[in-house]
Amino acid sequence: MNVGLIVLVLIGGLLIDIILYWVLIRPRLQRARFLAFLRERGFTLEAGPDGEVARCAGRWEDRECRIAYDPVAEDRSVFEVSLGDAFPADARVRVLAQEHGLFGDTGLERIRDGLTGDGLIELEAGDGARMRAILADPALPEPLLRLLRFQPQWTSIRDGHLRYALPILGRRKNFVVWILDQMVPVARALDEAARHAPAAASPRAIASPSPSPSPSPSPPSSPSPSPAIPSSESRENPSSDSRENPSSESRENPSSDSPSAPDSPLALVVERAETTMGFDLPAEYQWGVTVLGTDARGRRVRVLVPRARADEFRELEAGAETRLAVRPADGPTSPGDDRVTYFML
Repeated sequence: MNVGLIVLVLIGGLLIDIILYWVLIRPRLQRARFLAFLRERGFTLEAGPDGEVARCAGRWEDRECRIAYDPVAEDRSVFEVSLGDAFPADARVRVLAQEHGLFGDTGLERIRDGLTGDGLIELEAGDGARMRAILADPALPEPLLRLLRFQPQWTSIRDGHLRYALPILGRRKNFVVWILDQMVPVARALDEAARHAPAAASPRAIASPSPSPSPSPSPPSSPSPSPAIPSSESRENPSSDSRENPSSESRENPSSDSPSAPDSPLALVVERAETTMGFDLPAEYQWGVTVLGTDARGRRVRVLVPRARADEFRELEAGAETRLAVRPADGPTSPGDDRVTYFML
């Protein structure tokens, strides 16, 4: 009888300890880890009345970014990544809600059609013709697909920033890393498109056309430096093209440091490891680990590790060197994303 009573008291005490941990201790630990992560990345912090992070600002890769949290607002977490000077600062673009998810090849086609037509975006302010030209850039849909696959209406452009607003509080390291990693390639693609898009029509632009269209005595019979010859030479000697275009070499003529077949080892120096999230990934890689780093040729790469082996790589530290058996990701690398993607075998 006494033994049973003692067991019940011990079990009751253990349950109380578990409840106290989840209610009081665990939130404080998560908050401390989140603050340490932001400070480590060089963010400036501003606390709210409840002592939690209300606003923070810093750099993510090559971009200025800021995050705002408000527990009572409709958009409780707002992430903003700066766009370049070439992007029109007065533009306001809203991405509309979609009936079905945007992922895979179907989602990519729907984004391409929506950016050049109607049903995906709404231009609220700015030069509509120029914004249409920017959004029609062929390099934009692929990085944009990664950002829009959950809820497209969370994304917008305003005040010279790419904006991502959520109805939940995302005060978590993995949450921040995943969102900013998706936003930065889109911001780069928008900047690149803005640099090549025609400027808004102005009297000076109309009165001063380029002199090249005017008929000039161009010598039709003068031999040019044979631009067609390199195409034939490249088939016989691919190294000539690869010296001029190293990015094509890495995609079309991989070496031992750029594996193209299963079981090819990839040597890399680790930058960081983060949780893998996304709808358009193979099931075995969902909620695994993504290892970000630089390979032996200096290229920025990401390796997706299967969930079953995630624990082996989750604690990799920056600067660690490792070799992994990988295969290239299916499909071309997004033009707005400067990392080459591999799947670990």
